[in-house]
Amino acid sequence: MATLITYPEDKFDEQMLAGLDKWSPLFLPLKRIEYQQWTKSDYKTIDQSDCIVVTSMLAIQALLKSDISTDKRVAVLSDKAAKLLRSFHFTNLIISDVENRQSLIKKLDDEFTSQNELVFLKSNLAADLFVNAHVNNILAYKNVWTDVDRDKALRKIGSSDFTKVLITSPSAFYRFEEIEEIIPMQFMSAKYYTLGPSTQKVMQSLGFDAYAPAHERNVLKQVVLKMTREGNING
Repeated sequence: MATLITYPEDKFDEQMLAGLDKWSPLFLPLKRIEYQQWTKSDYKTIDQSDCIVVTSMLAIQALLKSDISTDKRVAVLSDKAAKLLRSFHFTNLIISDVENRQSLIKKLDDEFTSQNELVFLKSNLAADLFVNAHVNNILAYKNVWTDVDRDKALRKIGSSDFTKVLITSPSAFYRFEEIEEIIPMQFMSAKYYTLGPSTQKVMQSLGFDAYAPAHERNVLKQVVLKMTREGNING
């Protein structure tokens, strides 16, 4: 019996990986990332903004690959994101008190008014950012999924049967659902886990009972602890 995780392995620290090891984890992010090239107009918008907002590590990678000045003010969700940016000499940072979008929005609304201009570096799937300030969306990367990607995922899954499945976003769930419909018997005994209520709500609306952490801090550690402490349904 195995565990399917729709998150990259490098998101997990050594302690979490050690806990997951006996459950035969398969790390299978259900996405393919295409970074976008920014135009002169995009760079001008960024230069004229009061702050750049990034809510994913992939958007941070896009920022670090760019020619944006390290003097630019940047708003992030977590201390981990801030640490990475500081290592590349971005020091003018706004850090959310809690690692979620609602907390970051509150932080931004405390800092900026309708007279300010923000840039949101987002993916094609990310929801817009609604704050007091005016927000200019710039596409940092595309999160894509095709039939070819699905077939590659099916080959990686092979004939494994899964008793635990961690779904890390609504888009990952919809893509997982495609796979589950093709090989339903391999998930007959699965328990489902999520990182938060948005994914949990989507899954429950489609008949999948899923766990979400009770607290908003260290959600990945909470989920891993829950997964590793629970035995198999058949066990």
